[in-house]
Amino acid sequence: NGFTGVTDGFGREPYMRQGLVFYPIAFNTDRDVRSKAPGFTTVVLHPGTMSEKGFDRLSRMVSDPEVHTAPYSRFLEETPVKQGIPGLISGYLKADFKRRYVRLRGNGGDPGKHIGETYVYD
Repeated sequence: NGFTGVTDGFGREPYMRQGLVFYPIAFNTDRDVRSKAPGFTTVVLHPGTMSEKGFDRLSRMVSDPEVHTAPYSRFLEETPVKQGIPGLISGYLKADFKRRYVRLRGNGGDPGKHIGETYVYD
C-alpha cells in the first residue's frame, strides 16, 4: 500500500522491522511523556472515542511544562535503527502485557480515559 512507517511498538527510537519504520508509542502515557531518558515516544489519539474528560486530560498533558512536544514531522527525520532480538522480545512482552492488562482492567466505562494506546486510570 506504499506505507513506509507506522506509529506502533515500544522503545525510545524508531526502528526497522520487515522493511517498515516503527515510531514507538507510549507504554505508559503519563510516565513516558515526562521521561528524561534520551529518545522520544509518540501518543496515539482516538478523538472519536474520547469523552470531554479525556480531552481535558489531553489538554493538561500538552500544557504541562514537563512534557516536551514536537511535530510528528520531526520524528520522521530520525534515522531508524535495526531492532535486534532483545528489542523484539521486549516489545512483544510489553504488547502482550498491555493487551492482557487492558482486557482484565477495561477502561472503567469511560472511553475518555483512553488516550492513545494506553489506558490511564485516576
